[in-house]
Amino acid sequence: MLRLGIDTGGTFTDFVLLSEQGWQVHKVPSTPDNPARAILSGIEALLGKGFAPLEIVHGTTVGTNAFLERRGAQVVLLTTQGFEDLLFIGRQTRRELFSLAISKPPPLLPRQRCLGVHERLLADGRIHQPLRAAEVQRLRGQVEAQAPEAVAICLLHAYANPEHEEALAAGLAELGLPLSLSSQIMPEFREFERISTTVLNAYLGPILTRYLGALEDQLPGVTLFIQQSNGGFMPAGRAGSQAIIPSCRDRPGA
Repeated sequence: MLRLGIDTGGTFTDFVLLSEQGWQVHKVPSTPDNPARAILSGIEALLGKGFAPLEIVHGTTVGTNAFLERRGAQVVLLTTQGFEDLLFIGRQTRRELFSLAISKPPPLLPRQRCLGVHERLLADGRIHQPLRAAEVQRLRGQVEAQAPEAVAICLLHAYANPEHEEALAAGLAELGLPLSLSSQIMPEFREFERISTTVLNAYLGPILTRYLGALEDQLPGVTLFIQQSNGGFMPAGRAGSQAIIPSCRDRPGA
């Protein structure tokens, strides 16, 4: 099987092909409006139109650029009632500690798309306030009314017990929206870090799903992996739902 590494940049798209004959490199101008055009052009230049089974590891900044340019999906956040402002409060860390006119980057979603959930878990995972079926139904109606492209679910102490997050996900499943659960994305304590990471995953997921889906459609029979920031890679089909996860465990054979 031929193996091809691709890295898309703002100016050039680079290719490294590994075959029985050894290494071959190639470079084409990038097409920022649609990175797939440069990729297809480079593959055709290297292999022609009819090529043998091919495995591609694709490094891309599509998600990074969407975040920096604020072109991500419309997201609704579901979080424990009383913590709807946590994403905007953040932490004390800032470049100008004593400035009264500090400017913050624009948030990924407006405050009105942060919905409070009547439930509560304790730090050890015990249920203090159960999540009722009527509450799930209420939230499903509110989410549907907001018409988002994705939903982030981040409940207090869900890292210790994912039961309530999973119940919410099951109740929202019929809406057909991509769901990011903090207990799956980042099951660790510290609420701001977990909630911001989960929201970012939901924000980027639909962008990557559309891009990679369109690329796979134009490369029938090709096995496509996505390069991760830690040096590992994951199947392209998982990159949309786990847009923010850099885990070597997803690497085949690891």
